[in-house]
Amino acid sequence: MKYASFFFAFLFFIFSFFGCVGPNDRQAEKTTKNEQQQINQPESQKPAGQEAAGIPENAQTPQTNAGGLEIPTKKSIAVYLPKNTKKENPVPVIFIFDPGADGEFPVEKYKAIAEKLGYALVGSNVSKNGQELSQSLSIFKQMKNEFQTMQAINGKRIYTMGFSGGARVATSLAMGGNNISGVIGCGAGFPGGEDKSDMAFDYFAMAGYRDFNMTELIRLDRNLEKTGFNSELYIFDGKHTWPAEDQMKEAFLWLEINAMKKQLTPKNEKIISETVGYFNALISDYENDNRIFDASEAAGRAVHFLTGLTNTTDFENRFKTLSADTRYKTQFENKVKIMQEEMGEQNKLLSSFTTMDAAWWTETVKELNKQLPDLERQNMNQRLIAWLGLVAYLSSNNALRTGQTDVAGQFLGIYATLEPYNPEHAYLGAVLQMQLKKPDFAIEYLKQAMILGFRDLPRMIQDTAFVPLHNRNDFKILVQGAI
Repeated sequence: MKYASFFFAFLFFIFSFFGCVGPNDRQAEKTTKNEQQQINQPESQKPAGQEAAGIPENAQTPQTNAGGLEIPTKKSIAVYLPKNTKKENPVPVIFIFDPGADGEFPVEKYKAIAEKLGYALVGSNVSKNGQELSQSLSIFKQMKNEFQTMQAINGKRIYTMGFSGGARVATSLAMGGNNISGVIGCGAGFPGGEDKSDMAFDYFAMAGYRDFNMTELIRLDRNLEKTGFNSELYIFDGKHTWPAEDQMKEAFLWLEINAMKKQLTPKNEKIISETVGYFNALISDYENDNRIFDASEAAGRAVHFLTGLTNTTDFENRFKTLSADTRYKTQFENKVKIMQEEMGEQNKLLSSFTTMDAAWWTETVKELNKQLPDLERQNMNQRLIAWLGLVAYLSSNNALRTGQTDVAGQFLGIYATLEPYNPEHAYLGAVLQMQLKKPDFAIEYLKQAMILGFRDLPRMIQDTAFVPLHNRNDFKILVQGAI
């Protein structure tokens, strides 16, 4: 039984609120069919409003803007090759798309798994939220061409992977053909809300229990299951972020197992045994934590993974036993109840967005962050906070675009309360200070953004809001990465 089988027509993330967002603004984590080319979807923790990037050469030649400030550059792709790989020997490769054009991060994060299973990783430092399909396709083609100058590619084992808006890019490329055998999509589903089932690629979806896009992926998984699409969904302990290495391991095993089933790679008893051990350990961990529903889901995935390659009787029996457990029914019903409540809670919070003061929001966030004995309700509260962060970002950004400084200040205050460690509210605060003609305050906000982890220096340099600061020494120091 796949996770999505309990999903009760739960519509997610369509609110009349987003009608106030202008056509050039970032939109919610869902597109309409008329917006299919806007496949890099916005996220609560990523900037927007930038001009679509071109594709830089891989050389790191410094560039300057009109004001003479040097714009930091980096290679267009980040690459990891397994050790002892010979250039002439074709390797399976995963092309990776991050919503913030930080391909280096996932390549570094997952290189140990890639080394063990023999995959090359190629991450884009160019692809990001807000680009059109034609740009994403052009970027992908250049990634592929550039990598082929370094290493021969196994043409039957080309995969794509992405997180959030990058997940939609990864899936869009596979939907367009491009000889892609499989996709790993983290934190977001198909582009344009499509549930196409006539595509010839394997699909592994991942979302955290605290990810505000979790319900979208559950709905997608349910629809794909009905049509017989070769897909799987793993909901892990986490939020809207790239999964941890041990969680991503399952997705890489999925690619490898499917390659064996399709006879694209020889049957490997060692990897099959490792997959069996992985699922046995995961199921046991869930059982030890009294998470019978999750244990049952893991057993079901194990059967799906391994059927046709090894005897799955033990996993089938565990699945039947776990599904018949009275605790399974209790946990199942609680999940359904919580999911049914979630949209109602979203609507209540949304109605308070422009009516309640900062003190109310501080107390509300404090309540939502409380530790609860009911894990499902606590996860829901975390999804609500993440969702509210996206609402705050969209609202703040839209108010700044339209010059509504009083409203922008109010929304940014809520944003900072919801996500105090997110540098984006401080960066937007600097934009607000520039609109208020307070450049000294803008510098302080930019410093705060960098203390919180802001590192997109080219964005800071190219942002027209900060042009009046270009001749200031303190700004020049900031754009060099110093505080």
